[in-house]
Parts: sequence; C-alpha cells; structure tokens
Amino acid sequence: MRTFIALELPEEIKEQLKRICSRLQTHNLRNIKWVARENLHITLLFIGDINHVQQKEISRLISEMMTDMDAPVFCEPALKLMPQAKPHLLWMEYQAQTANLGYRQWQLRKQISEIVPGLDTKKLRYHVTLGRIKGQLTSPFIEEVLNLRIPSLNFKSSIITLYQSILRLQGPEYIALDNFLLN
Repeated sequence: MRTFIALELPEEIKEQLKRICSRLQTHNLRNIKWVARENLHITLLFIGDINHVQQKEISRLISEMMTDMDAPVFCEPALKLMPQAKPHLLWMEYQAQTANLGYRQWQLRKQISEIVPGLDTKKLRYHVTLGRIKGQLTSPFIEEVLNLRIPSLNFKSSIITLYQSILRLQGPEYIALDNFLLN
C-alpha cells in the first residue's frame, strides 16, 4: 500500500485555503487539478509502498518518536508555484515556529529508512498542496498567485496521521491508517 505521514490542519485553515482556491478558480484554468478540502494536509514524509508488517513498525516509531512533542505552530503563509521555472504544483508554504520538528522528522525518516529503503531525501518544506498543474498557466493567473495577500493565521497542528494513498482517476483517496495526538 502507498503511504505517507502528514500533519492535520485545523478546520479554519482548511476553510481559508479553500477560499483562496475558490478565488483562483475564477480563472477557469482546466489544467489545474484542485485538491479536495478533506485531503488538505502538511506532508511530513512520503514513504511509498509498504506491507502491513512495515505499517505496524512505522506506527510504533511515530508513537515513540513524535507523540511526546508539543504540537508545532505554523505561521507566515506564502502562496507558491513550484518549481518556479515550469510549475507543476501550487502550494501554500508555512514556516514552523517549533524548532525541533525538523529534527524529529529527520530522526523519524532515518528510522523508517531502515524498514523501507529508498525514502525521499529532499529537504522538508512545510506546505499544503492546493493544486497540481499540467501545462501552461496564464499570465493573469501567475500574477494573481504571486501578488495575492494572504492573512497570516498562526495555527497548531496537533494530529499526525499515517495515511494510505489510493490513486484514482478522479483524484487520490486518502485513508487514515493511524492517528497520533501531540501535546
């Protein structure tokens, strides 16, 4: 099963992000596949395909390594087209005010890589994917994305979820395999 670890978003942040998406959707671009509200999250680690034995071990590691941590606080939202040269993602990037989150994620990735070889080693950027882009974007859309003022709402993310991702024609379906509450 295809899996990843994510931080859940508070409802008010999901609502803010969907309002931003609704505004951008007025451009009527057919080459953007918008992420469903219920699928909005901050990915901590994409794991990939695992079996049920690996799932249990990963859940144990998350519980041992992450649940004693204070819920991270996020701030300073910035709407981004990634990569900048030829974008294929639209996301909202955040800064973490919690210093040890990156270190804990690195430790967790290191432990999980002993169970699941070949994990993604890209630098962690705290972001919520809003849309996936196929093809060219219009100049007015790019300009609005780059100039849109985003109200800065600080928020805590107090739930970590291990998800299964099932890829479907209409878009991915995420199934929570395990939830972990942070302090």
